[in-house]
Amino acid sequence: MQNLYHADLFFFVSTIGFILFGILMAVLIFYLIQVVREVRDLTRSIKEEGENILSDFRSIRETVFTGSNKVASFITQVIISAVGMKKPARKKKSKSEDETE
Repeated sequence: MQNLYHADLFFFVSTIGFILFGILMAVLIFYLIQVVREVRDLTRSIKEEGENILSDFRSIRETVFTGSNKVASFITQVIISAVGMKKPARKKKSKSEDETE
């Protein structure tokens, strides 16, 4: 009879332990699910912001490229106009002017 009392006590204590363990695991899983949702939302927003940053860099790169093309075109035009300018032609002395002097 004493052994039966000890067995019943063991099963009662172990049942309460398993119930508490189950409740603890349920709470832990609940909080773990909340953390996973937050991480998912955070990664989603990071991804969106990363895409926005990439589009900004693309537009900046395009602006710099078109601006550099404009600068290069301007410099080319200045060089061409400077090289293409003719020096004022000197008047050649005519033979009659040479003879009179």
